[in-house]
Amino acid sequence: FISDNIIEASFDGVHIGYYDYVNKKIVVPYEYDEVRKLENNYYAVKKNKSYALFDADKQTIILPFDVGATFIKETFKNRDTEQLFIVYQTVIDGVEKVNIYTQGQVLFDKKYAAKTVDYNPQLPFITGATNEDTHYVFDSNTKNMIMYGLPHIENSCRASYLDDKPEYIIIKAQIDPKVT
Repeated sequence: FISDNIIEASFDGVHIGYYDYVNKKIVVPYEYDEVRKLENNYYAVKKNKSYALFDADKQTIILPFDVGATFIKETFKNRDTEQLFIVYQTVIDGVEKVNIYTQGQVLFDKKYAAKTVDYNPQLPFITGATNEDTHYVFDSNTKNMIMYGLPHIENSCRASYLDDKPEYIIIKAQIDPKVT
């Protein structure tokens, strides 16, 4: 059993999927090497060493295999727009990195692919660290990099708006005077 009335199943003994035996319907088709349940009826599915994200409600792949995901970490939604963001691992220039996929495209180019990514579901900000001393803040509403080159961001989940005005944010960080 995966959960409640969902079981892992296979027709050929090799490829697996998920089946709802109470409602008698296929939840995830029986064509994957590996299936892992995420939240909100999303499933990380693996085929030929790459991962995709399967939406069981729509019965469709929403993060395609050709993105080259080596692992799907999590999903989250922008609180204002309900836009879905898929956080996944991939290999870039021989190094394992984290990137985000949303609305049919990879969010960050190679420069901003990160070692770590963090977000606060109450705010539209995504923070990341491309290495030990280069951090950034990305606004998921405007799709703009609003700060880049910060040597350190302390607890990015505590970012907040200054005086409740969305054009100003407060985030505790170290500032490098050489970065403009």
